[in-house]
Amino acid sequence: MVYNRVQGLKNAYYWLLALLLVMSFWSYLGFLALLFRTDNAYNYGHYLLYQLTALAGLTLASINSHRLNDRILRCDVPGSHSIALRNVLFVAGAILVLLVLLKDPQISRLFLFTYLPVLYLIFFYSHRHVPRFVMRTFFSNRYQHKALLVGPVEKAREMKDWCRQTAELGLDISHLVENATSQDEFLCLEHADNLHLLEEVISRKRIHHLILLELPHEQKVLGEIGRLCNRLGTRLLVVNNLSEVFNHPVSFFSLYGFDFISFREEPLEDPVNRLLKRALDVAISVPVVLFILPPVMLLVAILHWLQSPGPLFYRQTRAGFSRNPFRILKFRTMHCKARSSKQATANDVRVFAAGRWLRRTSLDELPQFINVLRGDMSIVGPRPHMLIHDRKFCRALESYLVRSYVKPGITGLAQIRGYRGEVTNDKDISERVKYDTNYLEFWSIWRDIWIVFETVKQIFRPPSSAY
Repeated sequence: MVYNRVQGLKNAYYWLLALLLVMSFWSYLGFLALLFRTDNAYNYGHYLLYQLTALAGLTLASINSHRLNDRILRCDVPGSHSIALRNVLFVAGAILVLLVLLKDPQISRLFLFTYLPVLYLIFFYSHRHVPRFVMRTFFSNRYQHKALLVGPVEKAREMKDWCRQTAELGLDISHLVENATSQDEFLCLEHADNLHLLEEVISRKRIHHLILLELPHEQKVLGEIGRLCNRLGTRLLVVNNLSEVFNHPVSFFSLYGFDFISFREEPLEDPVNRLLKRALDVAISVPVVLFILPPVMLLVAILHWLQSPGPLFYRQTRAGFSRNPFRILKFRTMHCKARSSKQATANDVRVFAAGRWLRRTSLDELPQFINVLRGDMSIVGPRPHMLIHDRKFCRALESYLVRSYVKPGITGLAQIRGYRGEVTNDKDISERVKYDTNYLEFWSIWRDIWIVFETVKQIFRPPSSAY
């Protein structure tokens, strides 16, 4: 019911804005004609096309406003400015597209570019008063419903602001049934006696809405509450606290007739996004492998010859995409006989002098662009670890393997945030996984480009953790 009222309020609001747009469009055009005495210069039939285009822009703004319900209900100055500016930008964008397509010399630029600020003021003051007027008109008196909150007192306190805001939508939330047999104990709604108590309160106080502040522990209890509400003619709302149950944000989707709950969004499961990411990988890797890697190889070979003769490259098995192992390439920075299963530490004796410089500037990672071209890695992604470290980190952090949902990278969000090099404690790996998870949930091609630029900056100004 509450959601339908919000949707109805939004629809009424945009219908009124459309009416104001039409009225103000022709009124302002007439005002300019009278002011400059150019009545004969205006072809009003020609302006009808622009007025319809402006309406189309406003319609598009209303269609894409499903995430703006909270702001539409806010009638304060910041909320009014935000919504008014957004609506005017949609109108202006539609008109601008028409101007570009038609290259119309007949339309008055003076009218168009002075009308838009006027329209902003109209929309701004409309938003200050219209939603409240609609709510007072349609959601008061007999359309005002009593609501009952059922749940822990702490949850009710958390919803204090929500209760105040929904009062404008006609919900009178002035009652609370605490889930307690006494003031300090939880009342288990699983018990039949407590459901009888709930039924008695609903009947005695003539409650129209029952709002459960959290999901019952057993599914059958929720079913019994639903049947109770149906029998008493009471609407039922349940606060979705699955994020608290799982201790992680959840998302919802439908597929082939079934509804699902998912732990996280994964933009890189979209084939188009994967193609974009692969295109960026190839576009950067090919020039690096062809033009930058060869002279650096020569430089590193000279450094090896001078300080630590032996193989140019160092190969090691790492955990990759979907936990599949692959062989990572790096310039060798340790003496040939050094054990490599242990992570490098500050002033590590296994690392020769020039190797320490290579590691600090991340030049030792340059051969990994070959791994990127092979498809084992990406430019940006979680850093791959040795298999033995993977098993160790899994024991330290239960969500560690989430990072394997995407390809490992030469650089990543965690690295530009300062988490690179040796993992010395559980907090280090916890922070890295937090950033890696954030990366895979909120990936975008622009974020990849930004991370690449930040990484380049760190080559010239390495963080203290780089060794």
